[in-house]
Amino acid sequence: YIGFDEGQAIVGTLDMPELGKALAKGLGRSRRLDLIGFDACLMSQLEVAYQVRSHTHVLLGAEESMPGFGLPYNRVLPLLVENPKIPAASIAKRIADQFLASIPPDEAREGWDQAVLLTRDIKKLARMTHRFGRELTMSFRKDPRTVRRIAKRVQRYAVPDYVDLGDIALQVTQGVDTPSVQVAAKDVLEALRL
Repeated sequence: YIGFDEGQAIVGTLDMPELGKALAKGLGRSRRLDLIGFDACLMSQLEVAYQVRSHTHVLLGAEESMPGFGLPYNRVLPLLVENPKIPAASIAKRIADQFLASIPPDEAREGWDQAVLLTRDIKKLARMTHRFGRELTMSFRKDPRTVRRIAKRVQRYAVPDYVDLGDIALQVTQGVDTPSVQVAAKDVLEALRL
């Protein structure tokens, strides 16, 4: 992960090996689910996607908080009954759309979302993010003012230490002049578009 704490860049690994181990044990090495959906907060993070990448083709999860009423199962399960061969990415997109449409007006607020991630390129994105973090760390040690400037502008989530990877890469391309950092940030942005 890449985070900020009091103007310092923090680069590390948030390990979730239990999730990957449980899926491997339950599915075996040869089986892969079409879709894994999470009805919980902050589950479309890179760390989660990395753990499930070998066990599913598509990940559905919130980038931010999830409301207490959760996913609208009563609206989505009939879609599967009507068309059991619907591609996983299509059903995930429809679940996300139905979730947004099901939010009661009195519960509506900014920040509720659902992301649909294809897991085929998660390993590459993780490598790019790791390199980006290394380059940022070296650059920020030389110029800590840059950290403070970017930290003030980057998109954050319900947990303040969590920042949006695409936004931080974009902010870095616009605010850091070091060529190796620029290349690493652009590689992350490109990997996110895959």
